[in-house]
Amino acid sequence: MLSTEYRFIRRMRFFLLRFPEFSEQHFDGVIPDVVVYSGEKYFFIEIFVTHPVDERKLSKLQNNNISTLEIDLSKFDRMIPLEELQEILLQSNKAKKWLYNAVATKWLSRFKKVADKKSIVEHSYALHVYDCPLKMRTWHRRTYANIIDDCFYCEYCISNTDGIILCSGRQRIAHIKDFNVSLETRLKSEARMKELHYCPLCGSLMMKRQEKYGSFWECSRYPQCKATISAEE
Repeated sequence: MLSTEYRFIRRMRFFLLRFPEFSEQHFDGVIPDVVVYSGEKYFFIEIFVTHPVDERKLSKLQNNNISTLEIDLSKFDRMIPLEELQEILLQSNKAKKWLYNAVATKWLSRFKKVADKKSIVEHSYALHVYDCPLKMRTWHRRTYANIIDDCFYCEYCISNTDGIILCSGRQRIAHIKDFNVSLETRLKSEARMKELHYCPLCGSLMMKRQEKYGSFWECSRYPQCKATISAEE
């Protein structure tokens, strides 16, 4: 007699395998629950009902650079209706997580190559890194940044592990698209952004207006937002 768990997994696989882009195969000693194809590319799906992927299998997936998505069904009723199962498998993201994402790993590696390693130091009960490329703060003619107030909100802060900040601020690389333009172009773009003014009330861009007695900045959402700033500020 088939166990409830086995019937549950069989129903799930039966549902997925009805689609031509899903199949079940073996890859170099790794047996995934499901393989999803998109042209020549593919990734694995692992179904967690009672046993998650162990460290040995995860290591093989990483060594083979195979993206693997886990669908956690351990907390769902084994006799779940097919419609709900379809929603979980194909629509919802709540029960899904990447065990390994080859694309994300590749880009993270590229970011790390252009980032500078900065040691976190404690000074006056605060955590800092020295020589901040954005010159967030200055003390005795040396630039630095506060970890909590500056680095954690900075788009150039790649990671914070083991007392080391990885900072890509010197290269001004914060997004994937930044790799496709020169440093000079990135610096010019940053300079233009600094010239922009944002509404202190709603965060929208502000437009510079000229009147008889001088100029001022007005929210671009006027009249919905009536915030103004003197051009002299």
